[in-house]
Amino acid sequence: MKQSDYIQELLGLINQQHSDLQNELNWFLALIGLMMVIVGLLQWRLSENQIKKMKADFRNDYGIDSLNKALEDNTKLNEQLIDNIAASFKIQINTSGALLPWTIEERPEAFKGNIVSNFTASLKSAYFLDALSGDVLKEAKALLENYMLLTVKESAVKEMSYPIVKNVDTGVRVIERAFSEQSVDVKTINDFEKAKQQYYEKFNVKWQLENYTPQDNPTTRS
Repeated sequence: MKQSDYIQELLGLINQQHSDLQNELNWFLALIGLMMVIVGLLQWRLSENQIKKMKADFRNDYGIDSLNKALEDNTKLNEQLIDNIAASFKIQINTSGALLPWTIEERPEAFKGNIVSNFTASLKSAYFLDALSGDVLKEAKALLENYMLLTVKESAVKEMSYPIVKNVDTGVRVIERAFSEQSVDVKTINDFEKAKQQYYEKFNVKWQLENYTPQDNPTTRS
């Protein structure tokens, strides 16, 4: 065998060993890659569980669940308080409003002025406490509207004293403001404005408001 043949055979053996070594290396790398994937999955699951545990520990340590429960209870308490306030004002407005017709009877002017003043005070208090809405506003509007129409239709009533018309005007303005801040149907507003117009025209409300002053002491006027 020639020297070149030996060299060629030797090169073949080297190539074969290199190929076998490359295959073994590839298998080894594939095995390492698979192991890394498995380790990564285990680490990811471990991390996920750790995160869940950290969240649970945080909620327990800082009382997050208890705080949420307290907030829910507080919200319910506030809603109940608002309902109670509205119910209280509804009773107050109904009670004071039921006395409004007394002002068309023969009674002392100071007494009649106090009746309308009490009703107006109830309206203002309800408005400033955000309770003049819904059924409360509906009741207040009906009471004042019916009162104005009643006095207009009562032929025996020729005039109203300044304290009465002043408080009626205040009540009208409060209800109109409540209307403007809420969703109220057009008919309700129009009916109220119609009663207001008739009342203001019969008792010359605009003129009284512009010409009487606090020093005039209209309470004593006959």
